[in-house]
Amino acid sequence: MFIPIGLLLLIGLVFPVLAAEAPMDNPLSERLYLAQPRIVSQKLNATMPLDEFLVIGKTFLSSLNNPEKPPSILERIRLAAEKNGISYSWLKRIAICESNLNPNARGSFGEYGIYQFMPQTFYYFADKYNFENPDWYDTDQQIELAGKMFRNGFFYLWTCK
Repeated sequence: MFIPIGLLLLIGLVFPVLAAEAPMDNPLSERLYLAQPRIVSQKLNATMPLDEFLVIGKTFLSSLNNPEKPPSILERIRLAAEKNGISYSWLKRIAICESNLNPNARGSFGEYGIYQFMPQTFYYFADKYNFENPDWYDTDQQIELAGKMFRNGFFYLWTCK
C-alpha cells in the first residue's frame, strides 16, 4: 500500500489514535457517538472526527503541490539581479554571507533581514530610490533595494564580499 510522505508527516505530527468520548445524556446517542471513529491529538490534547482529520490532511497535501506558491528567495534574488543588470551569484553570495538566506535573521547591532539592513540605512536608500511604502521587514523590498544599491555602487556598505 502506497502512503504519500506528506500524509505520514501529518499523521506523525498529530499522533493519531482512535478514541471515543461519549456524552452521557442519552444511551442511543452515546452508542452512535462511540461508533464514530475519532482522532486524538496528544500534542493539542483535543479530539477531532476522523472525516474532519482527513479533510485537513487533504488540504495539507494539496498545499504541498500548489503551483501558485510564491517564488523562493533564490528566485526573487535572481529576478532582482536580472532587473538591475548585476551578477546573480554576487547578490546571492552576499545574502548567504549576511543571513544564510534567512529573511528573519537578526544581527547583534540591530540589523535585520536577508541583507542585514540597519533600519536607518534601509529607509535612507528606500527614500533615495523612491520606494512607495518602504517596509524594513519586507523581504522582497530588501532584495529589491539591495539590487538597486549594488547597481549604483553601494555594495561596499556590506562587510561580506
